[in-house]
Amino acid sequence: MKFIKTEMLFIWLIILFSIKGTSVLGDLGCIPRQGDPGQGYVCVCNSTYCDTIERPTPLPLGHYHWYSTSNSTPGFSHTTGTFMNVSFDNVTDVVFKINTSVRFQEIIGYGASFTDTSGIHLASLPTGAQNNMIESYFGTSGIEYNLGRLPIGGTDFSPRPYTLDDVPFDERPPILQSYIPFIKKAMSVSERGIKLIGCTWMAPAWMKDNDNNHSGYVRAKYLRTWAQYHIKFLEAYQKLGMDIWALSGGNEVMLSMVLPIALNSLNSTLVTAPIQRLWLKEHLKPLLLASNFSNVKFVALDDARVFAPYWLSRFAEDPEVYQYLDGVALHWYFDWLSSPSILTGLHQDFPDKMIMYTESSINFEPISKYLGPWIVAATYSYNLIENLNHWAQTYMDWNLAVDHEGGPSLGLDVAGAVVVNKTSGEFYKQPVFYALGHFSKFIPPGSKRLQVESNQKKTPRADVIFMSMMKHPEEDAELYSSAGASPDPWQFLPSVVDCLATTNSDGSYTIIVHSTRNETAHVTVEVSDHGYIEVDIEAYSINTFVYWL
Repeated sequence: MKFIKTEMLFIWLIILFSIKGTSVLGDLGCIPRQGDPGQGYVCVCNSTYCDTIERPTPLPLGHYHWYSTSNSTPGFSHTTGTFMNVSFDNVTDVVFKINTSVRFQEIIGYGASFTDTSGIHLASLPTGAQNNMIESYFGTSGIEYNLGRLPIGGTDFSPRPYTLDDVPFDERPPILQSYIPFIKKAMSVSERGIKLIGCTWMAPAWMKDNDNNHSGYVRAKYLRTWAQYHIKFLEAYQKLGMDIWALSGGNEVMLSMVLPIALNSLNSTLVTAPIQRLWLKEHLKPLLLASNFSNVKFVALDDARVFAPYWLSRFAEDPEVYQYLDGVALHWYFDWLSSPSILTGLHQDFPDKMIMYTESSINFEPISKYLGPWIVAATYSYNLIENLNHWAQTYMDWNLAVDHEGGPSLGLDVAGAVVVNKTSGEFYKQPVFYALGHFSKFIPPGSKRLQVESNQKKTPRADVIFMSMMKHPEEDAELYSSAGASPDPWQFLPSVVDCLATTNSDGSYTIIVHSTRNETAHVTVEVSDHGYIEVDIEAYSINTFVYWL
């Protein structure tokens, strides 16, 4: 990959600061670098420099901040604008009406997972670059993640399969993972606080009916021991000053059951809803209530949403254990097999339970191994808006960092929001980093979704589009690897502009408008009893408007 000379980088900085007008005082601009052939840009960070994005400052009534990121303008561009009292434009082709008096679910937050792979890559960087990455994710000048998924033992993004107790009936404290210092750094720079969610991939082999790392159930005689394993995990991390906010019942406990061949290489544990319900009722919850961890929440499933109605209905059959269930954890994989209306159904049937997305990633080659793929940012943004508009309360990426190959992993490599180059001591913020940042930065925890009406027809789901795009991976790989090739993956995406609106816990309001169009879209946003925003939205872009009433 060709590197841009230092002096050219600073010229780019000057250009980027002048794009779209005013820049927020204190913001540092993206240092752009062209990604792989046919892709967009990444933003380069090292020990001495990394772009920043400060929180929006309150503006007078009738004014708004406008933050944008696109395939051609990496990072965050920023300007301000003024609401119009009347919409004079009769040629607007996209209209969104925001009703600020109709409010829905509370947003808990956004984040990613502290995997071994992420810890390995962070540790490979110089201290200054480590600090810049942590600040970029969790600090006030970054995108301010407030959720962290914490594996209890190894995952498929670990150097090897392992648990925290591979020695049968070991009474020693569990072995703690190497990413702990980075969790502490994240906690030290975060003003919003970080909720940690513990999740197991694999029970110790000696507890399982197949005595190995793959699939297999926990033997009935060890269900109590399996619950004690979780208590020991909570105790060990509490001693280090890290309280766990929630536990899930295990990673992808059903997907490994229905796709055993495809996922046979992954370390996992199987469980059905009735077994997990029994385990929570008779073992885990009694131990939690008898310990210092009675306030730790429990979320079921941690798997594809297509399984969620079955899972929650089984818990609801037992009112006693149902009261111990705080919500359901979902992964975006295979969302294309089901309608997002499933989420609305979950909220209607189980209104007191949280709906949390706890893992997302793109694991299709060649996209998963590229620098600068805007298609990943677009797919995430589409899915985020879709799920948040159907009652989801959290959204979490997978690894905090991967290498250029999307790993290392024990199975499928994935695209990452941050790619680390340990040889040069740099890390690269991918377009999807900023896509996620439009949500995590400008919709703080405790915000609530607002009603949005649109003049657009219903469009296909992003996951369906993405899967159709990957029907011919060998041809796509050849196309993308051709020197000088300029593939157009957007031919598979619908020409659509979608929208999410929130009233925020800090007193502000946020409107996110995302376009997958290959042309400028003229958009009018009508805010009830306030006025109109009329703007031209750049092709392939994510735009956030923040204002105060």
